[in-house]
Amino acid sequence: MTAQPDGRRVSAFYELGWRAVRRAPGVAASTAVAVALGAGGQAAMALSAGLLVRGAATPGASLTGFALLGCGGALVKMLTGALATGGEGRLAGEAADAVRRDALRGLLVRGTADAPRAAQVVAIALRALEPALRAGFFGRGRALLQLSAPVAACAWLSPRVAAVAFVSFAAFAIPMSRLRLTLRRREASRLGLLAELELRTSEVVEHVDLFRVHGAGRAALALAAGAAEAASRAQRGVERARVLLSSGNEVLAALAITAAVALAEAGLLGGLSELAVVVPLALLAYRPVRELTDARSAAEEGAEALGVLSPWVAEAATGAAPPRAWQLAPLVLEGVCGVTTRIEPGSLVVITGASGVGKTTLLRALLGLAPQSGMLRYGVENLGSAGVGPAHRPFAWVPQDAPVFAGTALDNLGEEGLARLLALDHPSLSTLGPADPLGPGGRALSGGERALVALARAQATGLPVLLLDEPTASLDADAERRVLDALVALRGTRTVLFVSHRPETLSRADAVVRMSGADRR
Repeated sequence: MTAQPDGRRVSAFYELGWRAVRRAPGVAASTAVAVALGAGGQAAMALSAGLLVRGAATPGASLTGFALLGCGGALVKMLTGALATGGEGRLAGEAADAVRRDALRGLLVRGTADAPRAAQVVAIALRALEPALRAGFFGRGRALLQLSAPVAACAWLSPRVAAVAFVSFAAFAIPMSRLRLTLRRREASRLGLLAELELRTSEVVEHVDLFRVHGAGRAALALAAGAAEAASRAQRGVERARVLLSSGNEVLAALAITAAVALAEAGLLGGLSELAVVVPLALLAYRPVRELTDARSAAEEGAEALGVLSPWVAEAATGAAPPRAWQLAPLVLEGVCGVTTRIEPGSLVVITGASGVGKTTLLRALLGLAPQSGMLRYGVENLGSAGVGPAHRPFAWVPQDAPVFAGTALDNLGEEGLARLLALDHPSLSTLGPADPLGPGGRALSGGERALVALARAQATGLPVLLLDEPTASLDADAERRVLDALVALRGTRTVLFVSHRPETLSRADAVVRMSGADRR
């Protein structure tokens, strides 16, 4: 996987915004109308300001109409601004959602060797993308339209002052472009450092009891503090660059006004009276100019986030292979993690050995999640270079730390899995309903209960080989007996590889594979 070149990222960001517009033409059209009306309100305010100043210099002129024009423009701008913001948010949200789905699908298709940190980087980039689209793409268009009103009024009331202002803007754009490059580099560094900080913070939160018991909190906090300081430095650098870009508008306005005053005093702009007409227009142009600069900064941030996500989005385009219908067949290992054995279809086999000998690594190698030595064959098919998942391998997996996802029991298990869980008749789970919430924000499950949920989930996949990594280690004797009875009942219909040291498990096995770091048959 390769990331996009730097020169391509900003254009890809704008392409994403245009795709959102094309996918929802109705929303885009109504938003554009609201933005155009808001720009019209801005134009009325600009025209009102210029005419009021000009009329104030004319004895007996009626100014109330000019003032009412400005009030009406402000009201229109307020109402249409709310409508435009809602439309822009919807378009940006839908575009970000599409990228989010593709990036997560890409993670599922390819996986990653650095899962925790990659997950943090992807999460941060996804969070940054939607606000960047709102401000950097849609906000940019709105700011340009609102800026056009005072610019047009200035050009109409005083073409010479408008020309001076344009030259000042152009001269100031060169150092600003260099500052934008600095902002882009710092933004790229910031995303990585924020990911490191979130990873360290989540480790402290997730394992807080372990750190408390071991008295290792100081070391954990030191790692988190170091990541926080690095991320803070990067954040300060980004904010400094943003402030310089945004506050440069004040410098730009001051330069333009100073140049215009000097030329007016020299008699080259028709005198100070003409300049006085344009000054209110410069004040009205201040906010859209600042928003335009902020939009550019947001676009740089969004482009960097999209660049981080682009490899995963590209993976999603390849698509995941559809699952296949696997049949029971012999599983043959020759030198896989030092193990050579033939596992008969439909048998219950226990893998045992001293801690650290590689039992979990063996299961991960079978799943394609760890490097595999030797030869692995299922039936007549060589799985040595197969991918991960049911399209490539016939294995369902119950890891040691079985996860329960935030959602209902039905979300976690599906109908088949929930039925298998209830069939275990575990006292604390026997009344679990499909709509009962589990995981974060729902019912907290014990380690043993999570193991039972994971076992039922694995059985419900329909895959012919179950790989179980000590799922009964946290169960009491009664719950262990229930699980083993359920697994024994699968004999002849599923092959079960069970990592365990427990005597009860060993006594139920059809065969035992003892790992010691050497090849065992």
